[in-house]
Amino acid sequence: MIHHFLINPAAGKGTYTEALVRKITRACEGRGVGYRIHTTKRPYDATDYVRAQVADTSEVHRFYACGGDGTFSETVNGAPMAKNAEFGLIPIGTGNDFERNFTGFDNFFDIERQLDGKAVRLDVMRCNDRFAFNVINVGFDSNVAKKTGEIKRSPLVPSGFAYTAALAITLCKPFGTRMEVELGDGSTIQETLLLAAVANGGFYGGGYHVAPRSSLTDGLLDVCIVNKISRARFLGLVGSYKAGTHLENEKAKDIIRYYQTAAVTLRFDTPVGISVDGEVEMNDMVRIEVIPRAFAFSIPDGSSLASEESEKNEVKAEATATLE
Repeated sequence: MIHHFLINPAAGKGTYTEALVRKITRACEGRGVGYRIHTTKRPYDATDYVRAQVADTSEVHRFYACGGDGTFSETVNGAPMAKNAEFGLIPIGTGNDFERNFTGFDNFFDIERQLDGKAVRLDVMRCNDRFAFNVINVGFDSNVAKKTGEIKRSPLVPSGFAYTAALAITLCKPFGTRMEVELGDGSTIQETLLLAAVANGGFYGGGYHVAPRSSLTDGLLDVCIVNKISRARFLGLVGSYKAGTHLENEKAKDIIRYYQTAAVTLRFDTPVGISVDGEVEMNDMVRIEVIPRAFAFSIPDGSSLASEESEKNEVKAEATATLE
């Protein structure tokens, strides 16, 4: 196996690059494993690099995306279903939401634990003509994501504060996006909504737990739709939305709809900003379908899928209760 480390030099405003290269070199040379370090130079450079490496060879390559969710998405889009490709993540970006689907955050920064990682098959979303891995959203949150990207380019704003600043700015603008949401069973919703999020993973926006019932291995998309509401009500509920308690919050039950489906189509009267794993693109329609267990993700030694850990804890709690 060859280990490839694809470093986005802009991730975290470039503060981690030199130290990360030293850690990678020390760990890989200490283990005597084959490795390459590639610093990306332009958008989709990671996609092209992965595609070139896996072509015309049966040797297994593991690609570690060193950056945020956008870097990870670009990397895996190079060869998401190639039999000789595995993918890992070293989350040095701003939001790092995909990593939140796993336990043991520190393990993702431990290169030796990364080298010892075991690949598991995870679901992937086909989104029009590309693939996505975490969350696709439109409406209020997509507008926030677009503004976050603009703010992150400023050297005056700390990376971790970019989403909060973008949220405050977007709150001052008009609410509501007219859309049609068609679910996998053919049922449709046509309304002006605050937002719609289609999730494979559970988190976006730097820790907002939009899909608390999601799993990366269940073969389903989690769709969360929020009605257009007043700013005052929004501010009163945003804390619950971030914590992932919005589905059980009695104050939110009349404005939130949550579905699990294998496919969903979003249509708009005019092109709108659609955030795909944090990267915003303009379109008037997006068709999203889940492809079960489609790509191999290497989980660092000592970490696991958070959804599986939660299920184990629930079973353990039920067993303990029965014994008592």
